[in-house]
Order: sequence, then C-alpha cells, then structure tokens
Amino acid sequence: MGHTKLFHDVTNRRVLGKLIPIDSPHHIQMSQLVIDVISLVPDDDIDSLQSTSESNSADFTGIDCAEVMTQIIREGKTGEWAVSYLLIVFYQAYGAIDVKSNAWRFMSGYLKVMVMITVRHDEHFAKIDKLGVRVRMALRPSDPQRGILDQLIRIHDQCDSLSSCLSHIRQYETSVKQKEATGKTANQYLGSKIGQIRLAYEVAVNNKTFVGKTYTGSTKRVKSAQTVIKTVVSTDNEPLQRIVFGTKQSKKKNNVAIAENIADDDEVPLLDNGFKPVTQIAKSSELQQWRLKNNHQHARRNQFHFSTNHRQLSITGYQMLFATLWQRFMSVDKESGTGYAVLILSLLSGLSIDNPSSG
Repeated sequence: MGHTKLFHDVTNRRVLGKLIPIDSPHHIQMSQLVIDVISLVPDDDIDSLQSTSESNSADFTGIDCAEVMTQIIREGKTGEWAVSYLLIVFYQAYGAIDVKSNAWRFMSGYLKVMVMITVRHDEHFAKIDKLGVRVRMALRPSDPQRGILDQLIRIHDQCDSLSSCLSHIRQYETSVKQKEATGKTANQYLGSKIGQIRLAYEVAVNNKTFVGKTYTGSTKRVKSAQTVIKTVVSTDNEPLQRIVFGTKQSKKKNNVAIAENIADDDEVPLLDNGFKPVTQIAKSSELQQWRLKNNHQHARRNQFHFSTNHRQLSITGYQMLFATLWQRFMSVDKESGTGYAVLILSLLSGLSIDNPSSG
C-alpha cells in the first residue's frame, strides 16, 4: 500500500483511542490498520475526514488472530474491543487488505461510519458494538445474516459515497421487512438487524441527534392510573390491536395474597390480533407462541392451587365462608366486629383489605 491517510483535526488520536483502546491487543498496529482501511476509498461527503500522505502502512503480520480472539472473549471485551475483534474476523474471512477487494472497500465505508459516530462523543457510541456484532454474526457458518453482509458489500461496490449507500440500505431494509411481514420469507428478524445498520449510517451521514427515552411526572401519573392500554396500529395494511395490561397497578388493589403476586411474573405486553390475521400469517409460529403464552399466563394461577387463594373454593365453599364471617360479625359487639366487616367487604368488592378499611 503506497500511501496511507492519517486522521487530522476532528478525527484525532483521542477518537482513534476510543475505537482501539490502548489496553487492547496490538493497539498500535490495529490503529494503523483502521487508518489504512479507511483510506482505501475516498468519500467527498465526509468532510470531517482529513488526511495527509504518509508512507507507513500496516498489515496483520505478527498478529496471532486465534490468540487475540480468545483473549477478547476470555476477558469479556467483545464490546470494548469491538473494532479489533471485527477486523481480525474480517481478515480471516477475506484475507489481506486489498484496494481491489469489494469486501475491504465495504469495510472502508463501514469503519468511516464508526469513526463519524465516535467523533460525536455521545450516546450513539453504543452502536459501534452493534455494528461489529452484525458483521461477526454474518461471518459465522450458515448464519442467515450472511445475506445482509453480502448485500452491504454489493451496495458499497455500486455507490461512491456513504449517503448513496444509505439510500440503498433503506430500500433493502424495506424490502426485507415486507417479505417477512407477508410470509414470503421466514421471519428471522433480519429487517430489524438491517435497521440497526441503517440507523448508524443515518447518524454518520445526516448527523442524527440522539434521542433517549424521557418520562415526565404527568406521564407516570397517567400510566399508574391505567390498568389496560389499547392501541390500534397498522402493519402492512393489517390492523393490529395492541393491549398492554398494567399488572403492577392492579395487583396493589386486588385481594390476591401477596405470595401469589410474588410468584407471578409480570406479563409482557401482548399483541392481540382481534381482526383475524391474513391467511399468510394466520398460522405462523409467532402467533401460535403468543397464543400459547397468553393461555399459560391466564391459567397458571389456578393451576398452582395456592392455599391462600379463596378463588379455589367451590361456590358452596365460598357461601359457607361468607356465612361464617357474617354470623360472627352479627354475634359480637361493634368494636370487635370491625375485622369481620373488613373481610366481608373485601370478599364482596374484590379489593384488598387496605382499600375498604381506608374507605
């Protein structure tokens, strides 16, 4: 490699140090490799990458790739040393760095996205690890994500800038999601994985601002007052009703024993398709899994047969319990009968003891 472009000004050694930490294996050599790979393909759209000519270049000579990969995994640094891990795995799959290799030309643009994200010094930096994971998973034998990597290589080969690559990635993501939703292809959630890559490109190309989840006091009050939240969304022109059950709020007010509430897991939000799904997905494994999970959550409390659960009583047993409490309430003085009154009110209302006693 005759010339190498070095980072200058904005893209400085501090940024490179975040991508290749100083305590990572062969950090000097790996840092130079990042510079060399990025320099393979110029991109006029990325104005914050400035360079000067330099004769130094680097390769993977002297690096025991298998040993480095073992060290990364052993020390649990797959996220912190994600770029080093990515380059080594990519080198094992595609060989030495070559400007004529479409795979390495893709990696040049991929690393540029990582650099542009790192320059920002914000929460978007977490996407670096995700970008590394997507490529590493794609290089595993028989992994369905291999198709994503092959398509990204083709896109970078056809395009001369990251902005044009972004446009093609958006189209690719839309196409994959449509095929998964309509049942034309098995739903392996590839659309969402492409979406992670697309979002990273948007951050680099469009300078997209990080938007985190925020919760206001009013939002919390509204959520605490709701036990069931129903929303209708449209997915590929198919209406779906999404029902979220506020189990934590309802548990505080009902008269179910605390031990039962602890034993119960908090139910996850369910997708309830009350409009009969289209034939292509009506018998999909996903809908069957949701239905089975829903039925299991509905039935398991009674199946536990908790001794504290008065709902296990027969109608006759429930009537006998109520009659006994009523007789004792009528046979004692007013002060002594308060406890019986509270229990009777709880049985009638279904509320916990705290609520009828405070009312």
